[in-house]
Amino acid sequence: MPAMTEMEQRLASPQAESERQHLLERLAGLEQHLRQQAAHHLPREEYLRVAALAEAAQAAQQVIHQWPKPGSGPASRLSHQP
Repeated sequence: MPAMTEMEQRLASPQAESERQHLLERLAGLEQHLRQQAAHHLPREEYLRVAALAEAAQAAQQVIHQWPKPGSGPASRLSHQP
């Protein structure tokens, strides 16, 4: 299946592992920054917004961790069989 988004293309490229690490580092930094912000005394609405963004950054990291590495999907295994 062809890549549908720019990120999918980057995660399927020959530089996929470095892209994956770069994305994970950025998302981890963003999550940490947001959680530090949430730890301050924020108004309730602002706290809820910041906490939701931190959860989204954490979820994005999980997606990247679970994203198939190039050549690891069923289609690639089938294409390598004699």
